[in-house]
Amino acid sequence: MKTIFCLLFMVFTLSGVNTLSLMAQNSYQTDLLADMAESLKLANQLNTLEDGRHCTEFFYKKRPLNVTVENGRVSHIGYLFFSKEQRRLMQVPAVYNFLERYVLALDLPLKREKPVEKQLAEDNINFTVGEMSDLRKQVGDTTLNLKIENLSDRRYKISWYREDKLTCSVDFPISYDLLHGTEMVENERRIVEAIKRAASLPADTTKINPKSLVMTWQPNYFVLPGDTCYTAELSTTRYYEKSGDGKYQLLFNRQHPLESLANLLTTVNLKSDFRINVRLRKYDAPDENFEVPLLQFISYFLSQGCTPYFGVISFEGTLAVCELLMRNANEGYCHVMKVTCDVEQLLDKKGNITARLTSYVPTFKIKNLFKEDEY
Repeated sequence: MKTIFCLLFMVFTLSGVNTLSLMAQNSYQTDLLADMAESLKLANQLNTLEDGRHCTEFFYKKRPLNVTVENGRVSHIGYLFFSKEQRRLMQVPAVYNFLERYVLALDLPLKREKPVEKQLAEDNINFTVGEMSDLRKQVGDTTLNLKIENLSDRRYKISWYREDKLTCSVDFPISYDLLHGTEMVENERRIVEAIKRAASLPADTTKINPKSLVMTWQPNYFVLPGDTCYTAELSTTRYYEKSGDGKYQLLFNRQHPLESLANLLTTVNLKSDFRINVRLRKYDAPDENFEVPLLQFISYFLSQGCTPYFGVISFEGTLAVCELLMRNANEGYCHVMKVTCDVEQLLDKKGNITARLTSYVPTFKIKNLFKEDEY
């Protein structure tokens, strides 16, 4: 009996070690990155990396690679085209990551159905100076002068100069799928997990300039005018009141339910115990339902670089139906939501809010989406 017990103990102990080992391994933010790691035969090595950027340890055909790990997940694998200093020229990591990953992926023996030339044409990758072979020659050379342009929020253009001579210039669409190497089905598969894994952001401590606030005819009611998006009713406007100590704080009271709801759904500065029940509408699969704390939900979109736009669809009795748009102009997409809330809950700062979410909508399709009768 003692021998059997010892054997069982060893089995469970070893199983625990294996489980912990698997938990320590890095996963991948996209399916393509996982395929690239396997093709490079680097999966085992990448599993041991700590968070950060790794630029000097890995090579493919003697060309240096650039690997990034964030929160225990491999978020980037590509050729090394850009230095840390060059990446500061535009605070949109996806732009740099795209080009480094895209060129490497073309060189790897990945399973593909189209020749490289056709793939470049379908992805609308355009070389105004040079060609792909010229771009490959620049791998690892971060001494070139760099210019990055956003062309009317439709395309990015990257140009390299050796002193004053333009050596290569390429432009490509501002598209989430292209920038991240994904497709809609994968995006929808991953977003729920990402939202559930997201941490709540700390409150924004940026001080409000009283001169930027507009006083209204209502007592102790101030408006911070914002931008609009697609329609005049969708805006980033915020609403404030003045506290007893003379400081301005986000308005949140029963007298102004819609303004309070706007502040609640677009910032993380109103602490509450609200939960949000979400129905994710999927492109080619049944809808998926999930529930998370509202603060965690809003934090996820803000952490991804989205700007929230709020508008009211209807307000009858105590039931408010609103439009919430989370727009990432830098990556060419929006998350579109129809949100329903009984404003009687606002007084207690807790309750349930429901939302219908359509994720990763390309920005050029948003106007069509607003015209849908169902939405």
